Amino acid sequence: FSSTALPLKASLPAYDPLSIILYKEAKKTGESQKSAINFIDSRNGGKLYYLNKAIVAKEGKGQLSKTDLQPCILSNPNTIQRFCVHDPKKTYFLYDEEDGEMKQRPITIKFAAFMPDSPPSPLKGMESMDMPKASKAVILRWHASDSDDVASYRIYQSSESSLLDQDIKTLQKIDAIKKTTLQSSQAQTLGFNLDTTSCSFDYKSRKCLFKTGSKDVVLETGILYTYLDLAKGSSVYLYIAPLNSDGTHAFGVTAIDETGNEIDNLKQKMPIVTATSVDDLPPSSENVVGLIADFFSSYDPSQKMISYPSLNLPSENIDRSTLTDFSGSSGYLAYYLKNPSVAPTQESKLLDFEPIVPLQSGSSLIIPLSHTNPSPKDTYYVVVVVVDSSGNPKPESFSPKETGATIQSFTIPFP
Repeated sequence: FSSTALPLKASLPAYDPLSIILYKEAKKTGESQKSAINFIDSRNGGKLYYLNKAIVAKEGKGQLSKTDLQPCILSNPNTIQRFCVHDPKKTYFLYDEEDGEMKQRPITIKFAAFMPDSPPSPLKGMESMDMPKASKAVILRWHASDSDDVASYRIYQSSESSLLDQDIKTLQKIDAIKKTTLQSSQAQTLGFNLDTTSCSFDYKSRKCLFKTGSKDVVLETGILYTYLDLAKGSSVYLYIAPLNSDGTHAFGVTAIDETGNEIDNLKQKMPIVTATSVDDLPPSSENVVGLIADFFSSYDPSQKMISYPSLNLPSENIDRSTLTDFSGSSGYLAYYLKNPSVAPTQESKLLDFEPIVPLQSGSSLIIPLSHTNPSPKDTYYVVVVVVDSSGNPKPESFSPKETGATIQSFTIPFP
């Protein structure tokens, strides 16, 4: 800070002693009460005046005096910077209230500067995408705020993008907009370079595993995560937003500092992102058909077809959520490989197999093979999966293991 000489003259005594007081009061503006800070002075036996000589009064009390004042406590002292000017070598004739006499002495001038606490700047790197191998969930991602005093992030979510074109105070009053506030200090650290484009479903734990560095991590809905983006050299935040329905939803995210400051308008300050939740969550295919113990009794050489026993109706998705979009008898699909050079494994993609539409017969599922020209000693690998009305599991995305299905191998016997 630069210093400025004050125009004080030691030869002129201060015959009119004056004390400057910082006065905080509530003033009604329109329909709301607002705090105001004024400089006032005390004279004439402690009576208070504004610097324009108007009296300081309060309804029902008349003119206030110094004894009516309360300490002026500001909500955020971090925004107040205090300064003083003092030169012990210079003295001035000043009035001493203690003994009522003029005395020559050095003075210290104290003053303060109030600096408005601006909200954190709009976030950068906002992205949104469908949550893979899930339903009614999308992934939101953004770079950490540039501000040092961020305490939380707030997510505004709506099924209508136009609803987010409002100032923040209006958004907070609209019930149709979901507001989620997440403490940045409680974010779970994942590692670095998280790949959110795909995941491998672990049927045992019923969770999808994402890659971050050399580790596999599980991402749960409703939790704030953070990881390091090595390419950009910055921290990234990630949130799995649960939805009430599949489809396109709009999102905006703001940073909030320790004193609750937030940008005043969402759409004007940063982009609104949209994400479409696609149902790519398949039914569980575990035990929907019984495993064939005796192929000789299950294969009909004249009809060239396999009969799977004990056909069961599926009831849940692979994540154990209730299955609601099963399409009945048309909801089964079989995949096969004939005499492959390399035997498929439970981790092989369904896309590596050839599809067959099975036939339902009572409590059995019939797999026709006549179009494949089966001959004695031909070896088949067959897997049966449940398919929902959205066509899940998508063959390019899922393996038998991810759906809970089991591959069985058969060799066509001699007649």
